Amino acid sequence: GATSTFNTVVWQGAEDSHVWLASTEADTQWYLDVQSIPMTVEFVTASDSNASSSTYGPIPAFNSIDGGNNSNWNFNAEYGSTTIADHDATQVENAFDFQSKTDEALFAFKLTPESGTATVTELVVTLSGAKKIDTADFSNIRLLKDHDNDGVYDATDEQVGGAGVMSISGFSGGITFSTDWLATTTDNYIVVADWSVPDSGSSLNFELFTSGVSMEDYVGSYTVSGSVNQAQHHRINKGGGGSAAAIGDPAPEGRSEETGGTNEGGELIGDDPNYFWPTAHSGDWTNGAYAYDKVDGTYASTDTTNASSSYTGHGFSVPSGNTITGIEVKMEISGTTAAGDIDVELSYDGGSNWTSAKT
Repeated sequence: GATSTFNTVVWQGAEDSHVWLASTEADTQWYLDVQSIPMTVEFVTASDSNASSSTYGPIPAFNSIDGGNNSNWNFNAEYGSTTIADHDATQVENAFDFQSKTDEALFAFKLTPESGTATVTELVVTLSGAKKIDTADFSNIRLLKDHDNDGVYDATDEQVGGAGVMSISGFSGGITFSTDWLATTTDNYIVVADWSVPDSGSSLNFELFTSGVSMEDYVGSYTVSGSVNQAQHHRINKGGGGSAAAIGDPAPEGRSEETGGTNEGGELIGDDPNYFWPTAHSGDWTNGAYAYDKVDGTYASTDTTNASSSYTGHGFSVPSGNTITGIEVKMEISGTTAAGDIDVELSYDGGSNWTSAKT
């Protein structure tokens, strides 16, 4: 029989309407040569087809029918899978301090392809909790196979994924690695970069979600499962002494700190008209919007050290000529243990500058 050559294969019928592939002469094979991946072959009935010349192995046919006399077809095809997990050396430590860094690790993880060799077509590391971060301060961002599994940069580590592209909008963003590479076995990976001295009070978190990993083989796209612990980087505010001078009239006395209660959480602050509720948030706390939804029994929560969230859209403005002499921030906070602190910082320009932290 004749040979049919295809660079791209998209044969997709329906459950009650298959695509039929057959020879013009019964019981005489026709030859099939598929030269690229991935292929889409679903709800197909094939017969008398010899695909032995195809470059990428048996033709993967999903929900399809073997009509007989076929060679190099797989009518029991399954999509591949991979798992993301913590690096064997665990997550990297906080790397923000008073120094610039070169070849410093920012994030670590492990990738396990469970269905043989696969191509990683894109990997996106999610950024959150960005505060006082300028992407222009970061350069030479790379993704490395950490061959000695120690979680730090070494000359023997292998770069993959191409140059990392970093972007941040508001408090969140990502680092994208978009150059294909082969994942043949379980490997530990680290994200490394060079950066200038971070501003005092700056912070940035790194995470990898299953949605951030795109992998495929000749059968099609991989299913990704698993999770990776977050990496948190921050430079703590530290200030020196100095003299104080009043600006405007003295600030009103703040309300007292109230203690006690339970750790059940979610009780209403109330409808005091002198408070302006936020309308948006970003950051690390789980269910962050519950902190201001005014619904009894809902609450934002976290069990992560140094987690941060930003609340915006309070909807108030200061008339021209007026002077702010004090701002009162009201929160209801509880913990499962009597340990740790909550810090609050305020920004007057959308997150570029912040007051010193109040604990």
